[in-house]
Amino acid sequence: MKRRFPAEFVYQVFALIIAIIVVHAVYVTVVRPKAAAVAAEQILRIEQEENYTPERSVWVIIRDFEQESCFILMIWAFCIMGYKAFRALKERALLQQEFVRVQEGVRILP
Repeated sequence: MKRRFPAEFVYQVFALIIAIIVVHAVYVTVVRPKAAAVAAEQILRIEQEENYTPERSVWVIIRDFEQESCFILMIWAFCIMGYKAFRALKERALLQQEFVRVQEGVRILP
C-alpha cells in the first residue's frame, strides 16, 4: 500500500511559514520603526513639558514579540479555518450525490 503524505499537514506547515514571513516583514518595516518614532517623540515631549502625559499609541502597544506571535498565530488559525471550510463545502457536495441509484417504489431490503 502506498502511503501518501497528508496534504492538510503540508498546507498547515506552509501556512505557518508564510504567516511568520509576512507578519515579521510588516513588523520590521512598519510597526517597530513607527513605535520607535512615537516613543522618541513622547520622550522628547516629556523632557520639554513637566505635566505632559503621553497618550497610548497602537504602534507602541503592538511592537513587542508577544503581540507579533499572536498575530502570526491568528493568521495561521484563519488559514486553517479557511481550509476546513473549503473541505466542508466540498464534502457537502457529496451529500447531494445519489450513491445507490434506485428508482422510486423498488425495494432493496429483504
